Amino acid sequence: MKFDNLWIRFGCFITGYNYPILSHCSELSKKAVKRYTSAILIILLIWGAVGYQFANRYLKLDSFYSIIVSLIFCVIVIQIERQIILNFNKNKLLYFSRFVIAIAMAIIGAIIIDQIIFKEDVELAKLKSIDIAVDSILPRQTSVVESQIREFDNILAMKEIERANMLADIKNNPFESFTSSVETKRIPGIISGSDGRDSAAIIRSKNVSKQAIPNPNIALLPKIDEEINTIRTLKMEKGTYKLKIRDELKAELLNKNGFLDELDLLVSIVFSHAAAFFIWLIWFILLFFIEMLVLISKTTDKGNDYEDTINHHREIQSKMLGKLKETR
Repeated sequence: MKFDNLWIRFGCFITGYNYPILSHCSELSKKAVKRYTSAILIILLIWGAVGYQFANRYLKLDSFYSIIVSLIFCVIVIQIERQIILNFNKNKLLYFSRFVIAIAMAIIGAIIIDQIIFKEDVELAKLKSIDIAVDSILPRQTSVVESQIREFDNILAMKEIERANMLADIKNNPFESFTSSVETKRIPGIISGSDGRDSAAIIRSKNVSKQAIPNPNIALLPKIDEEINTIRTLKMEKGTYKLKIRDELKAELLNKNGFLDELDLLVSIVFSHAAAFFIWLIWFILLFFIEMLVLISKTTDKGNDYEDTINHHREIQSKMLGKLKETR
């Protein structure tokens, strides 16, 4: 009995029923709540899984945030079902709206579930489409790399010519002459001038010497060798990248799980294989009728004393408001 009471409380929380009122109602009303709760829980389990899968696979969210998205899906489902359960006036337009929503949700749910079931088939179809995409992108990417390699070849050829000229100059002129001159002053003695004054005699001499220094290109040679090695390394890297372009493009496209791309592939698989279409149809029918469980249960119900109690309270409240207006 205690578990049954907890289940009814939980059912009231899910369906929006008022537990204090329901606790004084008949077993028929309590069974209606249990029935609605069971139907909603089935829908919640399905849409919780669908929401988690969608968030994790296509929104690239981690497990924690995927659970949050799953809970959001569940809350939306509960609010939709409450529109039907808490409607005591048999609103046909509301029922029709729920019917349309059930079709849309069954289609979406069947698509997501089929993407899980036909995952391997979608991957195979995706590989074929990726090969076609790579073949269309590869020439453009390759041409860019080839132009860069040609540019490196031109620079390398210019540097090789410059290096050869430097080597030839070093071979022909290993040393260069350098002339330097040094001026010296010498005072040999004192000279008496005509005015009777003495002055110092200065003798200036200039020494000129020639020196041989190594050719400056010898010092520049290691630098140009380093530049040539750098260009060769860059050219080699571009050549290696050219060989890996196809694999890298393919890996990049494989890592992108576009919902619309996979949806197109799934549609092509479903409508090109009778077995795949049959499985999708089964899931659609199953999800549609699961979505319709609450609506069918509500429309086939002849009512219960919980609804009668709610309607009675409404009538009493209306009469009280009417009398209040009359007294004013």
